[in-house]
Amino acid sequence: MFDPSRQFQITLDTVGNMYCVPGYAIDFGAATTAYFACGINAREDSFSGDQVIVASAGLRRFVGGSGKSMEFTGTLTGTLAPVGMFRQTSLYQWVSEYGHTVDFDDAANTADLIDTDGTTVIATYSTSTTIAPVGSFSSTTAGANTYNGGTSFTLTADYEGNAVFEDAEVTVSDGTAQAGTYSFSTDRWVSDDDPNFEVVDVTGDGGFKIYDGTDYIAERVPEAAPLDPSGYYNATSYGESTYNSGDPFSMEVALGFPKPTTGYIYIELTLSSGRITAASGPIFGTSLPANSATKAVVPVAYSDGAGLVEQIHQGPILWK
Repeated sequence: MFDPSRQFQITLDTVGNMYCVPGYAIDFGAATTAYFACGINAREDSFSGDQVIVASAGLRRFVGGSGKSMEFTGTLTGTLAPVGMFRQTSLYQWVSEYGHTVDFDDAANTADLIDTDGTTVIATYSTSTTIAPVGSFSSTTAGANTYNGGTSFTLTADYEGNAVFEDAEVTVSDGTAQAGTYSFSTDRWVSDDDPNFEVVDVTGDGGFKIYDGTDYIAERVPEAAPLDPSGYYNATSYGESTYNSGDPFSMEVALGFPKPTTGYIYIELTLSSGRITAASGPIFGTSLPANSATKAVVPVAYSDGAGLVEQIHQGPILWK
């Protein structure tokens, strides 16, 4: 059910990203009260309850903050264009809220921006880089035809950076497999007590297993949670015979709650003679832009980078 008081409410996921419920800015000072949607790109369907039909509402928007997200900027004429925030879904893949995908080949320093059908390449990248494909993506013919009326385009990709990966605590139900703290290192979690033991995503999309330097000793109960190794792991046959006299055992990996990076989530109002003419956001940035005669910035939330995310404003933005 749509609850107006939840507009601009901030929630977090298990890897440190933030999401914002979209909402409205309402200008009561206009000759006729005007309202402007902020961040409503997709909606929940209306549905019927007990003799009540509930109005549709905007779906929450991804605003990033984990330090692992990418942002694409550029001006395109087409709708549902591949611009905005992209959420990291595996070590070398990012996905937009519409379903566009960035596939990055770290070894070759190339990347493809793929359309929502999962196969059509709409822009390409080829620049020496690390971690993420930062820089210019050039459109293909298919991309130009689909999103810019046949005219070629260039998109600029930026990476948040400053990601913080929390250490993992590993427990063992039975046997002698290595328990304790596993610290994050590059793309895996490594035991502080015996660096032969690692928690590693062997498939790149959430297929985590625990390795002892020789073979895999336990694998996670299947679940789609890339970048987050938390969960229960069942021993492999090798693990059972090596660490528990052939008997089954399980291991649990618990990851410390991730901390979003430092910054503000805000809404930007465009003004003319003191009246709202447009609204954009929610936007995540390291600082708040300055207000002016043609722009007003409304802070929605603040992340201090140490785990505190403070909700500053919630509910419709009322302007007079």
